[in-house]
Amino acid sequence: MFFHPNIEEVIRPILRGRDIKRYSYDFAGLYLITIPYGWTNKNKGNEDAETFFKNTFPTIYQHFVETEKNRTGSGKGLYNRDDKGQYWWELRSCVYMDDFLKIKIVYPEFLQSPCFYLDTFKLFVLDTAWFMEFKNLNNCSYHYLISILNSKLFWFFYQKISVSLGEKAQRMKKQFIEKTPIPMISEKNQKPFENLVNEILEKKALGQNTQSLENEIDNLVFALYELTNEEIDFILNPKI
Repeated sequence: MFFHPNIEEVIRPILRGRDIKRYSYDFAGLYLITIPYGWTNKNKGNEDAETFFKNTFPTIYQHFVETEKNRTGSGKGLYNRDDKGQYWWELRSCVYMDDFLKIKIVYPEFLQSPCFYLDTFKLFVLDTAWFMEFKNLNNCSYHYLISILNSKLFWFFYQKISVSLGEKAQRMKKQFIEKTPIPMISEKNQKPFENLVNEILEKKALGQNTQSLENEIDNLVFALYELTNEEIDFILNPKI
């Protein structure tokens, strides 16, 4: 008998850029059907491929068939599109598909203020958002990193080194975010940041205000980078 994944494993919640907030997200009830390249041949054994797919996920199969029937206008449909996998119901090959299923930091492509969220729920994101998945954190925790990325100091720094979109937004580009200097501190010294982030995440989940906790993180970040009172005042109250 071959392993057939649960339907929850192929229907994944998905976020748009606009859904991602600072330390949280607003789920819009959107999902992506993700049957990866090669899944069918890996699991079907000697059974006919389309029969196997239909029997494994009958609801999804019927949804696809109805979608194809109801398609209007010109262009290629589900059955004959160019970007399919080995079969029309599969996604095309994607080397980073499994990275969506890991712990990662997600953020919108366009921001008016820092909006980084620590995803532990295997969420997918559309092309109006990005994610970071670190292979080597050098003993830096995700909670510590996200506290810096969501800080007022990071936003001040990023605005200085990146390209702005008028006065309304910044475009979050990898080559600029990578320039952020992250102090390598001990696990013990990361704990205050981690504790505050955990408390923020808990309160966000309950719909509670976390501004005072975020202000505490800002103060920790200012101290971490050894800013003077004058420098802090300049960041919090920039002069035109």
